[in-house]
Amino acid sequence: MQTVTRLLWRCSMMSAVALVPACKRDAPPAPAAQSMPSQSAPAAPASAAAVAGHHASPPWFDGSVDQAFARARTDGSLVFLYWGAAWCPPCNELKAQVFNKPIFAEMVRGFVPVYLDGDTVDAQRLAETFAISAYPTIVILDPDKQELLRLGGSLDAGEVERALGSVRSKGQSFRAAMGRLESKTPTADDCNVLAHTAWELFPEDQWPLSKVMTSLRSAVDACPAKLMRERALLASTLVGLASIHRNDANVSVIVKQVAANVQTRLDLILASEETAWAARAFVNNRASDVAEWIEGKNPSSSTAGWKARWLEAAAWIRARKEASVDNRLSTFLPMLDFELQANPDKPISEATRTTIVAAVERADAEAKTQAERHAVVSTAAYMLRRVGHADRAKTMLLAEAERSNTPFYYYSSLAAQEQALGHMDEARTWTRKARESATGRATRLQWITHDVQLNAKPNNPEERRYVLALADEFYALATSIDDGFVGRNRLRATQIRKTLDSLQGDDVKELLARHKAACEKLGPSAKAACQKHFE
Repeated sequence: MQTVTRLLWRCSMMSAVALVPACKRDAPPAPAAQSMPSQSAPAAPASAAAVAGHHASPPWFDGSVDQAFARARTDGSLVFLYWGAAWCPPCNELKAQVFNKPIFAEMVRGFVPVYLDGDTVDAQRLAETFAISAYPTIVILDPDKQELLRLGGSLDAGEVERALGSVRSKGQSFRAAMGRLESKTPTADDCNVLAHTAWELFPEDQWPLSKVMTSLRSAVDACPAKLMRERALLASTLVGLASIHRNDANVSVIVKQVAANVQTRLDLILASEETAWAARAFVNNRASDVAEWIEGKNPSSSTAGWKARWLEAAAWIRARKEASVDNRLSTFLPMLDFELQANPDKPISEATRTTIVAAVERADAEAKTQAERHAVVSTAAYMLRRVGHADRAKTMLLAEAERSNTPFYYYSSLAAQEQALGHMDEARTWTRKARESATGRATRLQWITHDVQLNAKPNNPEERRYVLALADEFYALATSIDDGFVGRNRLRATQIRKTLDSLQGDDVKELLARHKAACEKLGPSAKAACQKHFE
């Protein structure tokens, strides 16, 4: 589904604005910088042990996914399946806010908790089996592999605990909740499940955007008025989708319906500290989209009231004791977004600049653990650049790359910043370095693809050779693993093929034919997926 809502806004913000590789399945490519050719060998896939170190071992199940379901059948348990990646900022936020908390072990009693890193062997095939495509995703399944609930990021320990509590009772699931919603009789538990469901992570063929938005609108209206937190969360997802897709002809009717009473929906979201906290991803990251949707390019004093309430809600979030370092830092984004939307041709005011710099400095000092820093630093650097401190942002990103276990993510951020500033030679350097330092099978394929897409329109023989060399590197890795053409890897392969088809030529035909022959050495299902790609 081509949406980016409350649970993936951190990935969205950093991909669509800062232009670094995103966690989302269908995120836009990195900036169109031209990298010079380099002959780097494919990095070895990361071992399961290496990537598993991204999370603490206990209480995660020490065994395969199939073994986890066998244990669930034996114990009469449910399976808590988490899908993430070491480089993904929202995954690190979820780790810091939930998985590393002592209470997490107690929360997953009665579940078999499985951590599935996207770079582990066969991870992409398993993700495709369970229709998972975006980092992070949590799926709760019964022992027969029937899905009960799907969650994303931007959750604290209490919210995860409440969501899990709702599915513990017999017969409670997203499907059951939807059935009662359709009959206009949702229970409080139903509303809790519906509010915390990661709607944007459902397969698009089963849940097109129009169906998602229609269901959300029904849930906001059908859930009891006393469930203010749940209704605020549902409303924030609905309004966020409408603002993002305001120009999408496929959902124009439902967008107009949401627009007709958008102020009422905002009233739900901005009503109190509790509702603002529940909808914090929306409050922190959707100010610009909503402002442009409601006001266009001509803000007026008549609409200043809701903006003031929005900024008050951001301050409430900032003051919450549960707020993470990243939560608190991100509460300053609405101030920045509203000022830029109202005065797009003017420099940032000194007052705003001073406030943002002070907030970044506090966050930099407060983020201690590796997970906290990975969740915070890219946001901090992005905010520094937006207020005119690109040099400070560069220094921060370089320092973090030195200490990080995923430096390629910060190199991508550096490439994005340099391109935004018009420094194309520097952007080329960092783009190439990001690709060359990326490790892990799926991660490696993703970063090669980003580099190919940056150079998708080569205008001289040297650049053409560079693109073909990268495609050759991609296929060498993809045809050496059994999940090279499934899951997220399938999307990357499709993007590579689309680029090659646009180039044409005998050299392209030779490359495709050579790698199609390599499909023969794969297992039956992997071979079929590989051959289908080269048809």
